[in-house]
Amino acid sequence: MKGKNQRQIRKQILRHLEENFDLKRLEYKKRVTPLRHAAKLFGVIAAAIVYGLGFALAYYAWKAGKADYETFVKFSWIFMVPSSVVGVFAYMLNSNRREYGVAQDILDHIDHVEGAHGMLWRYEPILLEFYPDDELVKRLIAISRSGIFKGLEPEDYANLVHKLHAALSSGEERSVSDDAAAAFESNLVKEGS
Repeated sequence: MKGKNQRQIRKQILRHLEENFDLKRLEYKKRVTPLRHAAKLFGVIAAAIVYGLGFALAYYAWKAGKADYETFVKFSWIFMVPSSVVGVFAYMLNSNRREYGVAQDILDHIDHVEGAHGMLWRYEPILLEFYPDDELVKRLIAISRSGIFKGLEPEDYANLVHKLHAALSSGEERSVSDDAAAAFESNLVKEGS
């Protein structure tokens, strides 16, 4: 990367990033948001069913003369608590089940990209230059270097790749130093190691 200006260096690094990472596949939030909306609807329906059953039971008791009107009203309000709990539980369970597929797909992509020798750690000089005090960046680089992805949050990995992509493509007064570019190039040479 010697003899190139800042724009060329950034474009070359950006091109390498786009060639190695499937950015659409790593859009965790964009892929999960519609699933969360569906899970919310599922939770509301579950809560409505539980409340409807409780209300129907209280209404039947009132109409059958087994409970007075005040008891019916109290139970109508009391059934909101268990129905809310059931609705929240149904939402969380359904949301986790739906998000699991997206997280697993991203983890499969990470396994493919990282391979046996890692990929994200090769961007270490650039990442540390852009985000020198970010502990998450340092942790993800260490995970990439070690090749042990246990405990890796796919959302964190995907967000970091997109954050780097945005920093390289936006040109927001962030330049890549010659030392960082040389270190990145050196890391790429180690790609076959």
